[in-house]
Amino acid sequence: MSPQQIELVRLSWQQVFPLRETAAQMFYERLFELDPSLRPLFKADLSQQAAKLFDTLNALVASLGENGALETVAGPLRRSHAGFAATPAQYEAVGEALMWTLQASVGKAFTTSTRVAWREAYAQLSAAMQVDRGAAAAPAPAR
Repeated sequence: MSPQQIELVRLSWQQVFPLRETAAQMFYERLFELDPSLRPLFKADLSQQAAKLFDTLNALVASLGENGALETVAGPLRRSHAGFAATPAQYEAVGEALMWTLQASVGKAFTTSTRVAWREAYAQLSAAMQVDRGAAAAPAPAR
């Protein structure tokens, strides 16, 4: 990612993070609309899952541009998600729900350039999470 893209992600994240509880609820509602088959995978309290999601995204944003930092974020996720046998289509649904949530949370400040930057950040994370599955790269989230 370019330094400009990293800055766009960080600036937009500063707007979203204070809204994390609402944004997380929006994210999961959208995710389950996009792929209802994912709902049974979330048996635990969604507020706990939401906290994990935002911790992960916070770590991702903080690690952008740092050598080896992506693996620090993706490695534990890859191991914890290994038993779920998540498909590329499910990663795509997560990416689409994330883009939708960011857009809804940031509004007009979520420009095309910011969307492209977030898509790249998510593509890197999801590809790193799928590396053990032999996936070359995760599909880009839908627009």
